[in-house]
Amino acid sequence: MRDSFNFNPIKRPWLRYVLATVLLAILIGNVPVAKIWNVVTSSNPIPLCVAAGTILIARLLGAMRTKVLTDHQGLSFSLLSIFEISCASTLYSMFLPGSFSGGIIRWYRLSKPHCGRSEAFAVLAAERVVDFLVLALFGLLCLSAETATAQLPMVIWGLAGVSVICLLVSLTILSGFGEKIFRRLQWHTDKPSWLPQAVFIVSRRVVDAILQYRILGARKVFVLLSLSILFHTVATASLYLMAVSLEFNLTFASVGWLRAVTALLTAVPLTPSGLGVREFSLIYLLLPFGVSAPQAVAFSFMQYAGMLFVALLGAFMDARRYLRVPPNQPKRTLE
Repeated sequence: MRDSFNFNPIKRPWLRYVLATVLLAILIGNVPVAKIWNVVTSSNPIPLCVAAGTILIARLLGAMRTKVLTDHQGLSFSLLSIFEISCASTLYSMFLPGSFSGGIIRWYRLSKPHCGRSEAFAVLAAERVVDFLVLALFGLLCLSAETATAQLPMVIWGLAGVSVICLLVSLTILSGFGEKIFRRLQWHTDKPSWLPQAVFIVSRRVVDAILQYRILGARKVFVLLSLSILFHTVATASLYLMAVSLEFNLTFASVGWLRAVTALLTAVPLTPSGLGVREFSLIYLLLPFGVSAPQAVAFSFMQYAGMLFVALLGAFMDARRYLRVPPNQPKRTLE
């Protein structure tokens, strides 16, 4: 059943922009822009070009993972449509707080054609849980191959904590125990007096959508996990190529756990697209590897440039979609 699932999760967004401005001001005040620019201009362009290609491959793998979930929820989207939605959401997320904001745009675009807002929410919620689970486990696997041991215990505990939480949520959704919990919520027809009617209706429909994953099947779960592993491997490869272009002394494993930590930190909606948060975290985490602050900031800006590349592609796709003339409408000609 389709519904009108409405919410506004971003309150007082100007505070995020103020925080980003303060962090960037502190950063620029302590790290000379000229040094950052020198690092960027001295980079090797060939690995950067290859990195741009791997970014698109990673996006395509992410779209394939999303399609598995949308098909299961009865939302009919082509792989190309999901890829376009993913790129377009990157465009908007660059101006909104945290990577979760991009998920809001995807939720709106996935729900709009079918009015299936609860189903779209269930798709993105399940995808986010699987994504964070594989990301944290991938980071822990990379840490196990790490040779540098400075300040890693804190990182290990952080990644392990995220892994345990996501694993418990995944098992709750997919297990018989979780089904009993959701069934009890589904059968609870009496609305509590303190709960608004709209929230009660929406929550029941979200529960209905989540229950669909109980019958996901071992094959689809395997496909989801495999696509997630491939996605994070290719995405890590793109960052590794950026590090190679800057001549960092980093292994693929080092980049793997660095990416996992920064991705989880910037997922929190503190600043637009994680600006400031990513830079300071990379300065701190790359210091034991002999990477200077200007180099770490340049590395972060390259990651931001990769997002900008996808965002521009999303802008082009959105413009083409809005300017496309319907088949039954004659093209306009100049008199």
